Amino acid sequence: MSRLSHAALYTVVALAPLPFGSNEPLWLAMWIVLLAVSLVFADYRHLRPSHLALLAPMLVAAAVYGLVVALQSAALPGLLPDYPLHERAAALLGEPRLTPVPTATRDLPWLAIGPAVAAFMAFLAGFVTATDRDCAVRLMKVVAVASLAYAIYGLLMMVIDPHMLLWRERPAYSGRMTGTFVNPNTAATYFGMGAVIWAALLCVRLRHHLPDDRADLKDVLRLGFSRMPREITQPTLALLICLGAVLATGSRAGSLLTLLAVAVAVLLSFRRELKGASPGLAVVAAVAALGVAAVEMWGGLLEQRIQQGGVTDFSRLLIFQSSGGIIADHPWWGTGLGTFAAVFPAYRPDGFIFGIVDRAHNTPLEVAVELGLPAAAAVVLASLATLALLYRGALNRRRDRALPIAGAAVGTLTFLHALVDFHLQTAGFFLPFWAILGTTLAQSISSMSRLQRGRGEDGEEPRTGDIRPAPARPEVALNR
Repeated sequence: MSRLSHAALYTVVALAPLPFGSNEPLWLAMWIVLLAVSLVFADYRHLRPSHLALLAPMLVAAAVYGLVVALQSAALPGLLPDYPLHERAAALLGEPRLTPVPTATRDLPWLAIGPAVAAFMAFLAGFVTATDRDCAVRLMKVVAVASLAYAIYGLLMMVIDPHMLLWRERPAYSGRMTGTFVNPNTAATYFGMGAVIWAALLCVRLRHHLPDDRADLKDVLRLGFSRMPREITQPTLALLICLGAVLATGSRAGSLLTLLAVAVAVLLSFRRELKGASPGLAVVAAVAALGVAAVEMWGGLLEQRIQQGGVTDFSRLLIFQSSGGIIADHPWWGTGLGTFAAVFPAYRPDGFIFGIVDRAHNTPLEVAVELGLPAAAAVVLASLATLALLYRGALNRRRDRALPIAGAAVGTLTFLHALVDFHLQTAGFFLPFWAILGTTLAQSISSMSRLQRGRGEDGEEPRTGDIRPAPARPEVALNR
């Protein structure tokens, strides 16, 4: 039955980006069904108390989130304050007031909870699956290969027919690469996630080919520029293709944060070889040079956007300011899940000429608008705690460190970009992302017994960052 569970999860993370980012409710419902199958038939025998401790922050945040939505949907007089505009609307219409409700739109919170449920299910499914180390490796490979395939498709379509998005005519963003997504910023974060995973795989294979355990920065550079075995060439090409796809989207924040996340993955992978200030500065300079070269080669559109509009988007600053006004009026319980688009026009600033605004372009801010500050604080703190656990695993694990390293770098990219965009509200992205976050979190602690810790399976000290094959199924190791 566990094979059915794994197949369902792999299908979700691989195909969720395909149908236009899965923005339509039908696709989201289909992915929820598959995630339910994955969770029902999952193998829970590998779960340990330490795993449950890792899940604690997200479980608390999910409980707070669900409680607030339930209270918003209860519509019980006296439980929560009535939304103030309902009384004014009833007076203007000359109609009797209906049952008091605390949200701007009646019954919408229950209808809008689907994406949050799907995200939490993907996180749990990824976590439970990854308690088996081999399955964690497979899931990472599925996301990496899927991102590469979508990147190749998107780059080819820019040449063949840039006005088409799959089988439909592109509704907007003509001339910018979006892959199978509608929004180029979401596409940039997705391909950035793929680039980070490929960078982590590349670093693992570079370390596997280092001459000995006393290798330093010179050995790493010598291997990277003089000897290019196939195991290194393949992830290098995949990394470059994903980076090219990110830059072709023209997303300013997505491109810059992807380069930052790749640098984080590289620095964490070669932390031991980068002892001392000089090597560290050399690597930072090399990464910066690589970023400039990548922008010059593939980022003409990105460079043009930065030159024309700068790095800061002032329209989003106005949206943030108006969102702050909504929060000030509804600080505790928000306006109701899914009501941002209905509430924002009342707070739209004078002279705002940037079209329809149905997103806050800042996920934590939008959560605070719709659910209030306590729920938003719970979600943000849980995300930061999970990211901190991934960084701890990336720094402390001796075996399979590439998994928490990839999770830490992907989490950094995604959470920072969520401060200026809404990709975490697009199912085609957030389903593979939360699955990866759950997977890498489960692998952020050692699965070996205390007697085995500090030694590899062969009785020798494993090289830091190595991902060695499990004895039963060695063919799924990341360094093969």
